Amino acid sequence: MNALNFDPYAALAEIQNGRGLRANWAKRANLDPVRADTAPTLAPLAPLALSPASIPKMDERPETAADPASWLAHLARLDAATAPEGFTSARWRELVADARWLTDRHGESAAALGWTASDLFGLDDTLDGWGGLADRLRGARRATFTDTVARWRSDEVDGWLWRRTLRPMRAIWEMQE
Repeated sequence: MNALNFDPYAALAEIQNGRGLRANWAKRANLDPVRADTAPTLAPLAPLALSPASIPKMDERPETAADPASWLAHLARLDAATAPEGFTSARWRELVADARWLTDRHGESAAALGWTASDLFGLDDTLDGWGGLADRLRGARRATFTDTVARWRSDEVDGWLWRRTLRPMRAIWEMQE
């Protein structure tokens, strides 16, 4: 098991069975070894988690900062009928509609909570649907926010997005520039 292929449940099994990881993690975290009469938990893995201070901060460029008026202006210039390379026409129309709805309905509150253009409108270069919130909505029209998480729901989709897990991404409007 390496860092790129880490399975916390396999690690728990190793900890519980007394193989390999248990002693090292217990020493690092100053924890007592896992007892056989207790239920397994992920607590021994806590020292391996990233603290909020260690998560890299996104470069707050003007086009990615929390500015709903700028978001509306950028989204108004998008041509929903002309899909950029890598998008089907239907997917591009849906994505533009989701981004516009999100800004119109939740832009001010999301910005007040610290969400950036990348968080809301970022597109993953490798996986469709793994970008910011608009990329994940897929037509959902019920969404709620806190400063760290967004939840959305439709008849087909029910999802959560933890903002701190996002990396900086190009905003949707950068696809047609």
